[in-house]
Formats: sequence, structure tokens, C-alpha cells
Amino acid sequence: VDWIARGDEKYDFVLLDAYAGEEIPGALAKPAFFRAVARRLAPDGVIAINIAEMEADGQAAARAFAAVFTPFDCRRTPVDGNILLFAAAGSHAEDAARMQRWLTDWDARRVTDFSLAALAARRAPAPECDALGVSGRRPR
Repeated sequence: VDWIARGDEKYDFVLLDAYAGEEIPGALAKPAFFRAVARRLAPDGVIAINIAEMEADGQAAARAFAAVFTPFDCRRTPVDGNILLFAAAGSHAEDAARMQRWLTDWDARRVTDFSLAALAARRAPAPECDALGVSGRRPR
């Protein structure tokens, strides 16, 4: 957690998979952590967080995330049913070409066992997204 507060490098995209075993470390479910991440995002930066379950730890992390950022999209992953929440550093204007390039680059790395590009193409949010007030539709 401390490394993010100490650095000054800016990031265009941050994807957080903040689990330590089966739990989210307490420090990563607090607004202070997300404020530190916000300071590291480039002006047009986008952050996403993976939440495996929306009970207890997951709900606390989602609330802390939404206390700092305004989520603009929310999806359920096709393989394990996790929730991905997306937010932007500032007001989010969709740059479809830029996002497609990033998604293609991410998929080429084979970091996830599903395609983020395919997930982004689907417009059906999970019920948990509705509960968080995120409809799964990006603002235009």
C-alpha cells in the first residue's frame, strides 16, 4: 500500500486485483488507499477493481472505491463471476479507439482467463452493479 503513496509516476490504466488469498487486505478497502491511487492516475486515467464477492470485504472495497471515484461501468466476469468496477480520474469521455487498443493489448498479454474486449462489448450489468447504482452504460 505504501508504494503507491510514495511514487509519482502516472498511469493511464490501473487494474486492481487486491486479494491476499481469499480476503481483501483491510488497508485496500479504505478511501485513503483509493485517494492515493487517484493521485497516481493520469488526467485521462481509468481504474478498475476486481471484486470476487459483494459480501463483507467486497462490499467495503466497493464502497471505498465509490467514495473516491464515480464508477462509470460495472461488469460480471464470464469465468468466475467476479465484479469489475470501472471509474475515471476525472470526467469520463469515452475514447472508443483508445479503449479498444488498450483492451487488445491487455488480451494479448493473456493475464486474465477471459477476454476483456469481449466483456466490454457486452452491455448486461450484474445485479450487484444496479445495487451500486452503476447501470453498465457509459456516459456519452
